[in-house]
Amino acid sequence: VSLQHGWKLEFIQSSPAITGTFEIDRPVSWTNLDIPSAKTNTGTARYSTEINLPDTKADSWILDLGDVRESARVYVNSKYAGTLWAVPFRIDIGQMLKPGKNLIEVEVTNLPANRIADMDRSQIKWRIFKNANMARLNGEKSDYSSWGTIPSGLNSNVFLIPVKYN
Repeated sequence: VSLQHGWKLEFIQSSPAITGTFEIDRPVSWTNLDIPSAKTNTGTARYSTEINLPDTKADSWILDLGDVRESARVYVNSKYAGTLWAVPFRIDIGQMLKPGKNLIEVEVTNLPANRIADMDRSQIKWRIFKNANMARLNGEKSDYSSWGTIPSGLNSNVFLIPVKYN
């Protein structure tokens, strides 16, 4: 079952701060949104959607988040289901679903690469130690101003997969 419509996105922790709730219809990298600071932020954003559980004979249901950058905490009907930090980004949520309407929330935390690159481009001092922050092998201070934007968040369709045990 494809969950590709009716999504919302809200940044719950972000540097730089991004406020508001965004209607995004389907899960996409937040760096693709028409929000300039989303391309340079580090933080956590909550993707949420309400679904009606299909009337399908299933022993359980697997939530498949697809391409996640970089880790995700999953909540079903406001209850914590688990944290996903490696492929495949899948979790069994069957015991948490109820007949009818269900709320799926996914809090995705990205890597700080986009923020670090922006701070170097803006010449913002962010290194707090003299020699311990990401130095090159030869000991020279690294510069990340040339890094491109790295995708962040949910980057593909999300699926609910019925499971039948024999």
